[in-house]
Amino acid sequence: MGAGFLGVEVAASLTQCGLAVDLLASDGWPWGRFAGEMTGKLLPLYLERHGVVVHANAPPLRLEGDGRVQRVCISQ
Repeated sequence: MGAGFLGVEVAASLTQCGLAVDLLASDGWPWGRFAGEMTGKLLPLYLERHGVVVHANAPPLRLEGDGRVQRVCISQ
C-alpha cells in the first residue's frame, strides 16, 4: 500500500525476494506527488516488467483479516 518513494522501493525489494507484490497508487501513477507525468507513467511499466502489479487510482477501502491483515480491499 502506498506508491510513494518508500512504497515503490519496498515493492521492488519484495519481488527480488520472490514474493508476489501488488502496489496501490491513490494517484494516477506511483510517485504521483513528486514525479512529473512522464516519469510517473513510465514507472509502472518498469515495475510491471520486474513483477510488481500496479493498481493506479486504487486507494484502499479496508483491511481484512482475522487478527492480522490478510487482504487489502480496493474498489474494482
